Amino acid sequence: NRPAYPFSESGLPAGVARFLNANAPGGKILNDANTGGYLPWTLNPKFRIYMDMQMSIFSDTDFAFTQNAFFDVNAFRSFIREYDPSYISVSLYRPYFKKVVESEGRFVPVFFDQAEVLYVNKSHYADLAGRYALKAIEPFAYAEVIYADQSAEKLAEIFSEASRLLEQDPTNYRAHHILSSISVVRRQYDKALWHAEAVVRRYPEQSHGYALKGDALFAMSRYEEAARLYQKALDMGRTSKA
Repeated sequence: NRPAYPFSESGLPAGVARFLNANAPGGKILNDANTGGYLPWTLNPKFRIYMDMQMSIFSDTDFAFTQNAFFDVNAFRSFIREYDPSYISVSLYRPYFKKVVESEGRFVPVFFDQAEVLYVNKSHYADLAGRYALKAIEPFAYAEVIYADQSAEKLAEIFSEASRLLEQDPTNYRAHHILSSISVVRRQYDKALWHAEAVVRRYPEQSHGYALKGDALFAMSRYEEAARLYQKALDMGRTSKA
């Protein structure tokens, strides 16, 4: 279960970077400082990030400013007034940021990968925000959705947005997760299995890929195979990042 060789994207906003490079014209980013060191390495130079923790030019005050902006409404508004970013890339492990960003109103979620959610400032790039806005999928809570309880119309909307994520980022962990789960509900088991295997292949160290594959096999009445995969996922631990 070693991570992908020679480089694992687990825990990094790799999909966010690919989305920005492919679709956005550049601009300033309020970024999560913890992954800031990855962004200069992968983003086009036309983008400017707020903070890279590997650089000594930043102070504790700089770090505190960006951290507070992610969970305090007043700090967030102060940051927006001072820097007016075109984009925000925030960890999926900051679910409280949803309320913070909604207090301002200009930022629209357009993409997410295994690590972070990307927002676009619609007052800067209305076309980009309108074209890619996520309306059916809630990035911070997507894993809590019970797809079997959704209406056919809602499933179609979620499926469409997840498919768009995958078109932008073919290795997108969470898009594969969503599409595999919906395919099980639709009894399209071969498709469910394909998406699950894509997760296992790209993120072999993540337990959820094996659980997804187990779901597909269980639905296909391949119970012994499913049981082995469920056990494998449990053995890998419930604290695996996903």
